[in-house]
Amino acid sequence: MLKSKKNVVGVELDTGFIRAVELKNVRGTASIEAAGQIAVTEKAVQSGVVQQPEVLVNALQKLWHTANFQSRQVVLAVFNHNVLLRFINYRKIKKDKLKQAILWQLDSYLPLSSKEMVVDVAVLGENQAEEKYEVMLVAAKKTQLVSNITPFFQSKLITQAVDVVPLALLRLLSPAQRKGTIVMLDLALGLNSLVAAVDGLPRLATIIPHSLQQYLQQLDLSLISNQVSPHILKQEERDALSGWCKAVKGELESAIDYFLAQQRLTKVDKLYLSGYGARMQGIRKFLQKEIGMPVETIRPAAKLTTKNKELQLMVNNPEFAVSTGLAIYGWKG
Repeated sequence: MLKSKKNVVGVELDTGFIRAVELKNVRGTASIEAAGQIAVTEKAVQSGVVQQPEVLVNALQKLWHTANFQSRQVVLAVFNHNVLLRFINYRKIKKDKLKQAILWQLDSYLPLSSKEMVVDVAVLGENQAEEKYEVMLVAAKKTQLVSNITPFFQSKLITQAVDVVPLALLRLLSPAQRKGTIVMLDLALGLNSLVAAVDGLPRLATIIPHSLQQYLQQLDLSLISNQVSPHILKQEERDALSGWCKAVKGELESAIDYFLAQQRLTKVDKLYLSGYGARMQGIRKFLQKEIGMPVETIRPAAKLTTKNKELQLMVNNPEFAVSTGLAIYGWKG
């Protein structure tokens, strides 16, 4: 796969924040050129969909200036209850005709009319025993996709590609980390995303309820003031957030049980955490103890180079996982 010769910026629209990472090609290696985040009103992005485009336009322009991004080429992510990932087995036909054949049958795979969706198809592999292709079908609602892209267009940014959050997360893993059966859980401020994979190939992607934002609102903590930090939470606030940890654990266990039954597997080898919620004090140890498997917090900059150590430290925070994965997607072209 050819690497992009131009810099590219991966951008995540989380509830309360925009995060972005710019990568450049240095002799065939991805290097961090710039990174940053900016707070926005919590109502600007809700459930993964832009609700206040004018707020996003102002924030994007300010972020590009303060973070000193050089490129205007961006890769975005979408993932919410109207973004669907389907994993299907399809009879073997000529690969150049496969996508068109599936598109003809879209309505049998989607709960919404295919006319309302933007759809893409990717072949993951082949089931030799059944002589079928293993196919991933990705579909997003057109109106919501346009809502998310519009602020970038109005900011004179060029949308190079649109990805989905679960696939962006998988791109952060090294070849060694991809081996076996793994689950990645992105604990964003807004929507939590889960992807389960076997030897690097996605097999399940879903939304996990119980957003951190809702629990913080109950504690009357403001995301915008950036009060929430694992280092400054008071004891009573940590006690209250334990309810969020337990709720996430319950949904996570249900998703893992479903995945294992669906794939006829017996166990998950490791759980990887990312997102702002991964910084909440005690969450990693709590999940490791409760679900009985190794749990690791993702370091998004682990596979990347940079001459700027401050940038590396920033991007290594787990909340930069999605934006980094998106930048890697764009960098790989």
